[in-house]
Amino acid sequence: MNLNSPIITTYPIIAPYEKTTHAWRRLLQHLVQNGRRVSARGLTFNEMLNVSLTVDMVWPMVTSDIRNASLKYYFGEAWWILSGKGDLESILPYNKNMARYADNGQFFGAYGPPFQEQIDRVADELIRDPNSRRAVLTLWRPNPPMDTKDFPCTISIQWVVRGGHLHCFDSMRSSDAWLGWPYDIFTFSCASAYLSLLIKMKTGFFYPLGNITLNAISQHLYSTDIEKAIAVLKAEKEGTDRSYRVSLDPSRFENTSEFLTRLKELADQFGTSMEGLRDPCVPTLTI
Repeated sequence: MNLNSPIITTYPIIAPYEKTTHAWRRLLQHLVQNGRRVSARGLTFNEMLNVSLTVDMVWPMVTSDIRNASLKYYFGEAWWILSGKGDLESILPYNKNMARYADNGQFFGAYGPPFQEQIDRVADELIRDPNSRRAVLTLWRPNPPMDTKDFPCTISIQWVVRGGHLHCFDSMRSSDAWLGWPYDIFTFSCASAYLSLLIKMKTGFFYPLGNITLNAISQHLYSTDIEKAIAVLKAEKEGTDRSYRVSLDPSRFENTSEFLTRLKELADQFGTSMEGLRDPCVPTLTI
């Protein structure tokens, strides 16, 4: 394919993949093979427009050895957002690089404050009408300042109950397949677990988790990460890129406070790699 072609062609991935790591690898493959070369803000990337990818929230984590994402940040970011935080100080222990995105110690686009401001209404809407299409939470800020370092990537999150399960739909203006997609899938799966527990606290009724669908207007892979993505795909083909099983089961918790405490404990327990999942005596980590 000619990556410099003026014709904008989208290659949507619309398929429910049971295991998140497998879905992520397919996403990388599509971007490497079919992405159109684009430059924005001085950065070059392969891009596909209007990409939709669905995975099972019971298995919410990309666990590639080669990607070697930070377990500390997986759990720490989820705890930070769901707790309603938006300050730099409380996220730094889990990712010191976050300082580059802060404006005077705060994040303009932090998801935590609007999440906590709106999640009760979302729960009440689904309690009022389990078939509602109005359980929407907005994370985009109207008229964001042009000089902020932290434009929200996520526009909105919507939840629906169908078939007795709680499903999540995450709409994003921009999604980085290498750096951001794994953490976003995990964080918004945890947000869904939080919502399920909130409904349980209000009614005594529990909705098990269903699927999460991430819809990205711009799904992209930066040029600096293309060789890394190719290495992941090569290792997958050769059977040398190990993945691990991390499951999410909110039914284990009585309330949202217990769930947040568990996320914080895991964030403080693990390091900035996949190392903690390599113990053969622990085949599956359950959150």
